[in-house]
Amino acid sequence: MQQEHITPSIFDKIQRQNPITYATTGERFANFIVDSIIIRIVSLVVNVGLMLIGESVFSFGEENSPGYTFFFLLIYLSTYVLCYTLLESISNGKTVGKLITKTRVVREDGLPLTWKDTLIRSLCRLVPFEPFSALSGYPWHDKWSKTVVIKDDRIKL
Repeated sequence: MQQEHITPSIFDKIQRQNPITYATTGERFANFIVDSIIIRIVSLVVNVGLMLIGESVFSFGEENSPGYTFFFLLIYLSTYVLCYTLLESISNGKTVGKLITKTRVVREDGLPLTWKDTLIRSLCRLVPFEPFSALSGYPWHDKWSKTVVIKDDRIKL
C-alpha cells in the first residue's frame, strides 16, 4: 500500500519560516491602557456631541434621571464596541495600542481577522470582570473569539 504524499499549505510554509511569537503580558497590558484611554476620549466626544444636540432632538428627562443615565451608558458601550470592531477590522488586527507595541490580533489558525471575529472580541470585552481574565494569560475575549495577539515584527499577514 502506497502512502499518500500531503503537500504542505502556504500557511504551513509561513509558519516554518516565521514562527509566531505571542505578545507578552506587558505588551497586552500596554495595549489595554492605551486603547482604553483612546476609546474613553472618543466616547466623551460622542457623548458631549449628543448632549449638545440632545437638548433639542432627544427627550432624556432630568439630567440625573435613570433614562438619561441609561441612554449615555448605552452610547458609551456602543462606542466601545464600535471602536474596537472598526479599528481591528479595518487595520488588519491593530488598534492604537497595538501599533505602539508592534503587535496585532490574528485568528488562532494564523489567518487575518474577519468582521465577525472582531465583533465577537469586542462584545466579549463587555462581560463584567473580563479584564481580570487576562491574569490567567489567556483573556476571555481571545478564548471565546478564537484569536491571539502576536508580535507583528515576526510575521506579515
